[in-house]
This record gives sequence, structure tokens and C-alpha cells, in this order.
Amino acid sequence: MSGVSFVSGSKILLNNTEYLIRKPLNSDDYEIQNLVYKNIEVWNRKDLLKCWEEGNLFLNIKNNNQLNVKVLEDFSEKQVNTAKRRYEILKPVIEGEILASEIKGYLKKLNGEVGLTQFYDWKKRWEKSNDIRSLISNRRGPQNKRTSDEVIKIIDEIINELFGEGEKFTVDDVYSEHLIRIDEINEFRSNNKLKPVSKSTINRRKQAIFDEYKRNIIKFGPVQAKLIRDGSKEEVNVSRPLQRVEIDWTIVDVMLIDPTDLKPKRPNLVYALDKYSGYPLGFYVTFGGVDSNALKQCLLHSIMPKTYLKELYPEVENTWDAYGIPSSIILDNASVNESRDIEDACLQLGIQDVQFCTVGAGHQKGSVERQFKSLNTKFIHTLRGTTFSNFVEKGLYDSQGKACITLQGFIYMTHIAMVDLIANQYNSRLGFTPSEKWNTALKNTNHQLVKLPRNILELKILLMGGTSIRKITNKGIAIKNEYFQSYELMLLKSQLEKDKASLEVRVRYDLSDMREIYIYDSNKNTYIKAEPTGFVRKKIDTTYPVPYELLCLDSSKKLNESKKVDPKLRGRAKRNIKRIEKLEMKKVKKLKSDNIKNKEEPVKDFVNFILDANLEADVNIPPNNDDITILESVDERVVKLEKNKIEEVETEIIEHEIEIDEFEDWEVKYIK
Repeated sequence: MSGVSFVSGSKILLNNTEYLIRKPLNSDDYEIQNLVYKNIEVWNRKDLLKCWEEGNLFLNIKNNNQLNVKVLEDFSEKQVNTAKRRYEILKPVIEGEILASEIKGYLKKLNGEVGLTQFYDWKKRWEKSNDIRSLISNRRGPQNKRTSDEVIKIIDEIINELFGEGEKFTVDDVYSEHLIRIDEINEFRSNNKLKPVSKSTINRRKQAIFDEYKRNIIKFGPVQAKLIRDGSKEEVNVSRPLQRVEIDWTIVDVMLIDPTDLKPKRPNLVYALDKYSGYPLGFYVTFGGVDSNALKQCLLHSIMPKTYLKELYPEVENTWDAYGIPSSIILDNASVNESRDIEDACLQLGIQDVQFCTVGAGHQKGSVERQFKSLNTKFIHTLRGTTFSNFVEKGLYDSQGKACITLQGFIYMTHIAMVDLIANQYNSRLGFTPSEKWNTALKNTNHQLVKLPRNILELKILLMGGTSIRKITNKGIAIKNEYFQSYELMLLKSQLEKDKASLEVRVRYDLSDMREIYIYDSNKNTYIKAEPTGFVRKKIDTTYPVPYELLCLDSSKKLNESKKVDPKLRGRAKRNIKRIEKLEMKKVKKLKSDNIKNKEEPVKDFVNFILDANLEADVNIPPNNDDITILESVDERVVKLEKNKIEEVETEIIEHEIEIDEFEDWEVKYIK
């Protein structure tokens, strides 16, 4: 996504109403026109940022275009690889290494991989959004390949084997090897034999999957490989805010109470700093390891406006004015997978320059290193439970015994330190406070240097560190024994069940604030929101952001409680039930066997069974039953004649309902 700002002539969607930004009145106020009622309004910049943070403001609205939120992970691997390849082809032109007059010659060197019309179509889409997702193909319908997947797999294996080791090989080598392997496979096939491909097909495949930079890392090392790829560069002269942002992390010299086990531990602090002004941009605190997710969480906090400050942290005296998408970011050395993850996220944000420092090269991000030292001196080493940086200074100080600060409390304190102790303190290197230098530069440009994504949802989905695949149940979606529910989520569940599709969906959440999560709706290509249902019952304070670690505490408590139950109890109970079941089965079997042997006396057996049940019955039998009447013998012929007469008479049947209370009560009682 390309970053946008409050530019004169651009349209915005504010509280579901279209507005036109007419002009800035000063550094903080804008004159905007309501396009429905045609009236003129004046809005303060901070009020507009507050609306953006709450999701009620969309920037750069064109033709009522709808918000369609998808990240690279929501596309197929093939689509992502194709988009990255297109970006690699565009990159020399985007960065100005190849001029417009040289494009035709540049495309000829690609051996016909890209046509001129196709190239300019990619270039137009990129310039419109500065987002790698714009290069993903949106063609629909079948796109059959002439080359079978099995042959492509063979070619890929050969290319990776030959070119991945650093030695020099040519396309002819790959072509020859692929012919040999296809012959070896076809030798044992009578049908469905594989067909070899041409050299041009192999060359196109090599260009699509092979990364020359990776090969040069193996061959020359990372420093020389980067020099070959990027060329020599002059020293960077920083002349404006957000031109260069340095991000680093460190283990904090203080013991905090880890909510997962309530034991004192040292957390990790990820910190972003603006090189030009020395202004802190954002931070992220975690007890977990620092990976690409933690770095993205810090970048998310850095870009977002801090309009929440006075509401959540009233003890902070000054405002935190820093926000916006940086032009380039400098990060600590990272593994290959983590660096790709960060680069992918930055490409979607429009951040094209992402640099990773070499191991032990702290001087390459010296500003943030010095800022860490100031934080330790002014803030960290003054807290209860500090571990100090020097064991001599520590002496006999019991850091673990004095630890008393929770994660939420430390985050509150860090806000005070960043704003009041760093951003608004005089800096001798700058000659100003970082806040003064930042605001002066922005006022001189009417804040046009600061850019934001169109909507906060796009930013959150892209940079939130928490992601997983979860199944939708009737209770919602469960994360760490907490269910998240919403009306839209249940509609999605019903639609998936109707389509007989899987109920497993991708879930994204902010590791620094679990008060809401986002679920991907594949039918609408967007994310829907769900909120927790058990925070009130668990007495979790939602006044402040709820870190992911706090949910881990509740989950670990339940796990510990479950471990207190004797696991053998279940087995013993099952055994006892089975033992009684066998005894009852023998009783019933014996009873049935006795009944079969004594068919002539079934009533006696039944009476004995009743007597064994210890029943006491008081039956009121009419006394007339004691009289025995002897009937005279009747001629059978007369009986038959009378029976025939009765059958000739039409029978009238009367139906009526009988209430249960009308039945005779025999006053049967059990002996207790």
C-alpha cells in the first residue's frame, strides 16, 4: 500500500461521509468540504488522526472504492513468487538505475521473458500503489501450462543443485542433465512418457526461481554479494523525519513478573528511533524471543498515531507526536526466513529500502544504541528489581527478591520514559529536544512528509505478529483458553457449513493487545473482527491493552489445576463401573435362565422378584370378589347364534380423553 497524507484535493471517507480536503489553514487545521451537503468544515489534524485510529477515516478515496484487505500469506505460493519476480524485474527501473530510454534494451537481455506492453502494465500498477500485492495476477479462469508439473519439478531440482553450490554452470548444462533424467524415467514407462523442453523454457524457469544474490553469498560472502547487488553507495545524509528509522532490541536490565508463571524474568525491549530527530517512534515489550513477529509489532506501534496516550496513560505529561511510514529501516542481523518475512511486509507497506546490519556492526545503527544507554541511565536502573549492567554496581542487590513490576505496569512506565525523559529532554548533539526538531520539520512542510495507510485495518492485518489457523466452533474461536465471538463470525460459520467448506480459518491478532482479533473471510476477501467473551469473568483489566502473555497466565493456571487431579482416578472409576456392570449382567442372565427352566411357574418367579425388591402394597380389592358363583352350562349353539346377532348390530364408538388423575391409585409405597 502506498502511504497517503492530508493533501489538498484528495478525498477522504470520514464517518461514512465523503469529504474533499480543500486546503490546510495552518500546521494543525484543515478546511474540508462535505460532498453530500456541500458545507465547509474545519477539522484539527489530531481529531482526524483519532478518527483514523478508531477506523472511522479512510484516506485517498477514489470512486467509492471498497476496502479489500489481503496480505501475501492469503495468496498461493505461486502467486507470491510471480509477484516477487515481477518486482525484481521492475526494481532497476523504479530505483532509477535504468532510464526510460534504456527499457527496451533491458527487456531484450531477459530473453523475451517480459513483453514491453506487459512491463509497462506492471509499472503502472506499481506506481499507483507502491505495493507488491498490485503485481499479483488477477486473471481468472483456467491457465493451462504446456509443460507438465513433473518436468518442471525435474528442472527446478537441477537448477538448485547446479547453481546453488556456487560453481559456474550454464543453461546448456541444465538442458543436457534434464534430457538424461527424462530418458531415465521414460525407460521404465510404457505410457505417459515425459517430453523434454527447449533451452529457452529452461532459461525462463531459471530466471523465475534463481536468485543470483544467494549464489553470490555462497561464492563471495554476504558483504561482497551485497556490494555486487547494490553497488557502492555514498554516506547517507538524513535531511528529514522518517527518512531513516533504526530498529534494535535488547534484554532489559530489570526483573519483571512474568504472567505465565509469576516468576521474575528479564524482558526483551524492541525499540524504533527516527535518525533525523532522535525522536522515539515506538516500542514492543515481550518475554518471548525477538523474531520477525516482534519486529513487526514494533513497526506497527511506530507507524500508528499515539492518540490513545492521554486516555490510557494520563501520567504522561507531554504528547507523543511521532508516527508515519518510514522511507527506509535499518534492522539488526536476522535469519534468512525472518528477513524475508520482514521484507515482504515492508514491500506491502511501500518501504522499499530494508537494510540488515552485519553481525557485530552496532555502529551502523549507532543512534538507537546510544538511546538504549540513555534509557538505562534515566529509567531502567532506577527501578526496583534492576539487574544493572555492571556486576560491581550490582553488589549484593537482590534483583529477583525486589522484583514487583508487572508487564502492563512496565509498559506504562516505558511510555513515560519515551515521551518525558527522552523526547522532551534537551539533546546536546541536536541542539534541541527531539520533539522540537521533529515538529519544526513537519510544520515547515505542513505535515506532508508523514504518510499513513488508507485505513488502520490494513496496517494492523499486515503487521500484527500473532497469526494461526483456528477452527470456528459454536463458542467462537479459542486462543489460550479464551473464546472470541462476534455476529459476523457466526455468519461466516453458517456460510462455510452451507458451502460444506472447512471451518478452519486464518486468525490474526495483536500480541500487544488481545482485546480483539481478526478472522479472514475468504468469501469476501477481507477480515472480520471478534471480541473476547471471558475477560470480565476472569477479572482481566481491559482499561489498558491486554498483552498476549496475560492470556498465557490464565492458560497455565488451568493447566496446573488439571495436573493436581490424580490421573489414575479416571482409570479406577472406569474399572469399578465395569465390575458392577459384569455383576449385573450375571444376575440378569441367571434370572432369565431360571425363568426358562420354570416355565410352568412364571408367576411364582415374578412374585419372588417383587418380594426381593422390598415393596409394600396396600391394594383395595372389592369384597364381592370373595364370593364364588357357579354358572350353569350353556349350549354352544345358542352362544354362537347370539354372537352372530351382535356382529350384525352397528357398533358406535365414542372417544374421549382420559386424564392421568382418573386412573385408580393403588397406594403403593417403598420401604425405606
